[in-house]
Amino acid sequence: MAGQRPATRAIPGLAPWEITVFQWLLTHVPRRHQPPPEPAVDATAGMAGFPAPFLALLDRLLPATLPASFTDGFAALNTWAESLDYDRGRVRIEMRSFLNDQDNFVTAHALLAGERLISFQNGAYGFPGLVGLQAGLEYAQNRFISWGWTGQDDWPVRAVPLPSPQYSRLARQRRPGGEEIILVGAKLFAAKPRIDYYPQPLPYRRNKAVFLDHLTPTARERLFYRPYMVQDDFEDEAWVLRHHPSLRILRDNAQARMLSCRLLVLDHPSSTLCLAYGANIPTVCFWNPDEWLVARQSEPYFQALREAGLLFDHPEEAAAQVNATWERVEEWWAEKPVQAARRAWAERYARARRLWWLHWLWTLARL
Repeated sequence: MAGQRPATRAIPGLAPWEITVFQWLLTHVPRRHQPPPEPAVDATAGMAGFPAPFLALLDRLLPATLPASFTDGFAALNTWAESLDYDRGRVRIEMRSFLNDQDNFVTAHALLAGERLISFQNGAYGFPGLVGLQAGLEYAQNRFISWGWTGQDDWPVRAVPLPSPQYSRLARQRRPGGEEIILVGAKLFAAKPRIDYYPQPLPYRRNKAVFLDHLTPTARERLFYRPYMVQDDFEDEAWVLRHHPSLRILRDNAQARMLSCRLLVLDHPSSTLCLAYGANIPTVCFWNPDEWLVARQSEPYFQALREAGLLFDHPEEAAAQVNATWERVEEWWAEKPVQAARRAWAERYARARRLWWLHWLWTLARL
């Protein structure tokens, strides 16, 4: 039954006993009725900027492509979800899957019944400049737990900033002194699945080759490439190996290898960036800022990374920084300007605390 679902579900980094503690706490939080939140997104916002023929096409296309859960399958799903038990005023912390029709119907009925739903960050949130899905589905709950940030452009987030259990643990697992340099790649879509946070595949891939070409032979010998492991559209790993046949590919135990590597290199801002700076892994970044747009609140933090020599707009500049620092990486990484920029970014977008659970207990008890 819905009323018997766990009060916390799939929060990254929580141990089983911690889930039990938080579930008990949320079960005993005083029941307070709260009306369903207002929608976080105006579905008509910005439509005036599109040309009339495009809007006319949408008027024909959308009704013809509606999922069955909006048409013939609606009644059965709605009846099933309506029959479940809901606890008026209860707090639930859950990551609902927007691809799961059952989840969506349960969420809707839980809100209508007066439950208080809290979603949480699970990846690169807060700093991307295009966030349509998160804003419409995850930010629309009663509250949204972030890893430190409170605003993302003009989206109404209702954010509750807390330290990440996952990054708090990984920060204690960092083991400096490794020998590997790891370059992490992104997924390459032939056609973007939506207006969102993805690179243009061909220029993005060329920039990767430029970076590799500008590394010294000694640095390149230490480098492993971690491709996006689901390759559906454009070639990535095979293309890179055609240009640099001796390059070694990292497929397994990627997180553990990153925590013990000498230097991490990112050519896109993603959840790996949060892991790297949250766990204090020496990291050099490069990407085209015209493609990877960021929210206006995050611009000063990324600019500080540029000024500290952590982020570059061009791959050859990033390669020059790797060439200059990899042999003395721990000394460079400990420099005050470098750590100040890293800490400021992590405090806002990948917050970690040794006693993170105290912050959670204090906040959840007051909800």
